[in-house]
Amino acid sequence: MTDTLWSDISEFQTDVNNAYPYHFLALRSHDGGHNDLHFMANVTWANNSVKSGRLWGYIVYYFYRPGFDGAASSPGRSTASSTHSPPTSAVRSASSDTATSVT
Repeated sequence: MTDTLWSDISEFQTDVNNAYPYHFLALRSHDGGHNDLHFMANVTWANNSVKSGRLWGYIVYYFYRPGFDGAASSPGRSTASSTHSPPTSAVRSASSDTATSVT
């Protein structure tokens, strides 16, 4: 069995770039009602890196905060909610053009 090394990237680090040494990545999209300021740059780089073969996959995650609907946290949408879905993750790999949801 081979270990998979990866980093967890968010706005607390610089945007990910071609100096990234591993072949898998975790990206934070938001934290409650706060959208990660580097997410769009990071996920764009990750998508392009999967297409080019630099990455074999990545996951996107968010932090659940009571009172916020994480799935609705985006510009122009209300984040206050009284109902909550179970947390999910999506894994994107080079062998598929679609993300696979994991509950």
